[in-house]
Amino acid sequence: MTAPRSVYSWDIVAHRVGDKLFLDKRDTGGISNPVDALTVSETSGDPPSFEGAGINNAKDLATEALFINQNFRRQVLKRNEHPYVMAHPRAPFEEEGGESGCGYRYRKWTLGKNANGKPIEVVCRTEHDGVMAGPSGDVQYLTIKSFNEWDSSQSGGVDWRVKLDGQKGAVLATEIKNNSCKLAKWTVQALLANSDAIKFGYVSRMSVRNSAQHVILGTQQLRPVEFAQNISMNMDNGWGILRCVIDRLVLYASTPRKVPADERSTVTCGETILPTRRHIRKRSRLK
Repeated sequence: MTAPRSVYSWDIVAHRVGDKLFLDKRDTGGISNPVDALTVSETSGDPPSFEGAGINNAKDLATEALFINQNFRRQVLKRNEHPYVMAHPRAPFEEEGGESGCGYRYRKWTLGKNANGKPIEVVCRTEHDGVMAGPSGDVQYLTIKSFNEWDSSQSGGVDWRVKLDGQKGAVLATEIKNNSCKLAKWTVQALLANSDAIKFGYVSRMSVRNSAQHVILGTQQLRPVEFAQNISMNMDNGWGILRCVIDRLVLYASTPRKVPADERSTVTCGETILPTRRHIRKRSRLK
């Protein structure tokens, strides 16, 4: 739904089972999937290179951002409270062993009708990272994310330690410019989950030469609907992109043809071999 904002390559896997279509991520064997990767400065004027040496290449920055987000979420949640129990605590397809660290909510939407007049229903597993008490004591759901400052001289020139207290808007504007795709994905995640707020953390390295030690410089809480307007995220357009992908995948699966499943092989998609699989790839625009 945020595909037009991406610069780096990504792909999804589609499984066709009867008249049902399952969209999933490719199994990368423990390595962060491109769909989940928390890219850093992806949409800046000079994005980090994947081939760069040291700790500031695109891959290492994404790994650092992943750990920062996980640890920031643990930092802002109360550890001495009993976990909040949702209305249906037992999630479908739940695997045994350990807690997930977030609350799952399954939601359904209808995207019009297909060529046969049948409604296209979309079911999505969404996530809440936490809850808080609202002004009237009601339970409000949170999506918790964090920005990470790695080197202000290479990421827009805005020093958070200098600007964050007095010019938080300027810092956020720089993040919107440099990380448009990542912020759009976070916002869509919050909207799909129907979260009441997004809590952002501003996390910076203790030293620009050390990617293992960080400090939380500040936090900010925003309403997902309002923030979507601030970053020009049009959900109607996002739903249109998803509908286009669904229509294309159904067309591939109902018409026998060879389509690339990965770089080394092809599979024949058709009614006679189900479930079928289709990789949708978004090629990088970088040279």
